[in-house]
Amino acid sequence: MNPRDWLDELAADDARLAKTFQRIGVFGLIAALLAGTIGTALVWSVVNSMEQSLTVTAAAVAAADDTVQLAAETVELVSDSFDTLVPAAELASSSFEDAAGVIADSSQVVTVDVAEALDSVLAAMPAIERVAGIIDTTLGALAFFGADYQPEVPFDQAVAEVADAIEPLPPLLRA
Repeated sequence: MNPRDWLDELAADDARLAKTFQRIGVFGLIAALLAGTIGTALVWSVVNSMEQSLTVTAAAVAAADDTVQLAAETVELVSDSFDTLVPAAELASSSFEDAAGVIADSSQVVTVDVAEALDSVLAAMPAIERVAGIIDTTLGALAFFGADYQPEVPFDQAVAEVADAIEPLPPLLRA
């Protein structure tokens, strides 16, 4: 074989090898860009999922905070109602200890003051029922975080039953 032919053949092999490496390089570049794009999309998907989870968690915390605030207001309303009931009950108690002439006064207390106190309690009951419903909803939502809350009677229904039991009393006391 002629050295010149040998050099031409070697040059042709080098050209084919260069084209092969060039194709591998281009394929590698395309694969790297594709992998980078997919990786970026996956990272943004995780970021969006985390943002949604944080939004839901923040809403749950805000709802729980609102529930606690409403419960505090309800406790204050109930306390005010009891502040009305206690003096009426004390007045009724002292009236029964007095003589027969005071019995007429005790009748006034029982038929008017206690009835009015019970009317005040009944007026506060719708707000208490709403708060009880919010508390039930919040406690039920906390099941998402592992809390076990499954009462036999929902809190708002129990409050409504108490209101239903008290409702006929004021007219009966006034009669």
